[in-house]
This record gives sequence, structure tokens and C-alpha cells, in this order.
Amino acid sequence: MIFFCLLSDMKKLLLLVLALFVPVVIYLFLQSFGENQYQLSILYQDEVPQYAGCNEVSAPYRLPKEYYEGVEYNAILIDVRLDDKNASFINNELARVRQYFGNPTFHYKLFGADMQGGTSEGYNTKNDMMENVRCTLLYETNNSFITLVDKQGRIRSYFDSSKKQEFDRLITEIEILNAFN
Repeated sequence: MIFFCLLSDMKKLLLLVLALFVPVVIYLFLQSFGENQYQLSILYQDEVPQYAGCNEVSAPYRLPKEYYEGVEYNAILIDVRLDDKNASFINNELARVRQYFGNPTFHYKLFGADMQGGTSEGYNTKNDMMENVRCTLLYETNNSFITLVDKQGRIRSYFDSSKKQEFDRLITEIEILNAFN
């Protein structure tokens, strides 16, 4: 009888050791041989959209140097505000992004109304600003958006700044850009 109790306890002990040992072995295997990399695409490396009224640009496309030259961070956010209806939401979400990182980890540039209700950055009309955005950022829309650019001036992503999940994606892509560049 004691023999069967010991055998039963040994089975339990063996199962416990296996239950703890197998995940550790899998983890160590994946750390040694797995490649867990996620790279952000670089837009306009092979083909660049051409818009009427804009100078012709060629691939691979980079923004003009004034957007990225001298920037110390890997990530540059270009916030394009084409309307005021979501300004409060965008400001709150950008504050959340800044708070998430704590220390500054990206350079920020704004097109449109200043975050505190100031003036636009040298544009007489919304159409002037939209034309510059279309010709420089290669994006045509009537809604506010954010462009993620790396410190080499390459466009990485566009984000609809009216959606919370886009700011979550922005946080992830800034982390990836900072980790791999």
C-alpha cells in the first residue's frame, strides 16, 4: 500500500517537474534560435505618387532636409491639423503618447493650428497648407493625420488622428523605430 502511495506521489512530482521544465526549455530554445523582428516598411522606395501642381519627385523618396536634418531622435511625428473638430482629442492622445514614453523619444512638428490655439506655420489658407502636405508628405486627405518619419527623412506610416487605436499603433511603431534604428 505504501508503495502505491509513493508511486502516486512520484507521478505527481514528475508531472510537476515536467510542467515547470517544458516551458523553460521552450523559452530558452526560442531565445536562442528564434528571430522575433518586426520592421516598419519604408514608403515610396520604388514608386512615388505624382500630384498635379507638385514638383515631380523620384523614388526612393525623402522629405526635404529641413524636416529631419539635425534631429536627434529616430522618430519624427508630423501632425497635420486640417480641422479643429478633433483638436482636443488629438491633444489628449498626443499627451498620452508623450506620457507613455516619459522621456522625449521623438521630434514633433505641427502643421495647422498650434496646440494652444496659436497661428498656423506660415500658411495663409488651409488650401496652401493642404497643397504643401500633398506635395511634401505625399498624402491627400481632408482629415487631420499624423505622419511618422525616421531621422533619414523616410516616411514610415500615416495615422488617422481621429481614432484612439491609431495612437496605440503610433506608440508601437515609435517603439519599433527606436529599437531597430
